[in-house]
Amino acid sequence: GLADAAAALAAAAGPGGGPVEPGPAAWDATNLHTVSTLLVAAAARREETRGCHWREDFAERDDARWRGHLGTRLGADGVLTHSYQAVP
Repeated sequence: GLADAAAALAAAAGPGGGPVEPGPAAWDATNLHTVSTLLVAAAARREETRGCHWREDFAERDDARWRGHLGTRLGADGVLTHSYQAVP
């Protein structure tokens, strides 16, 4: 589930098998890891099922709490921040 995905991404961010040569492949891998981390964090935060976002632990749509836009940002300090903007 989402907890397993978050743990795997955290483990992948740790020290690797040695120095990495800077270049497009390394930048792509870093960007994919960053986006994956943000997606998993946002998915874990949304406690409902909506569209293609489906959760076994929250199987129903919940417009009262979750009809809106989630924003998840990674700050320069490496800290994730979340925001929510309701949609009328």
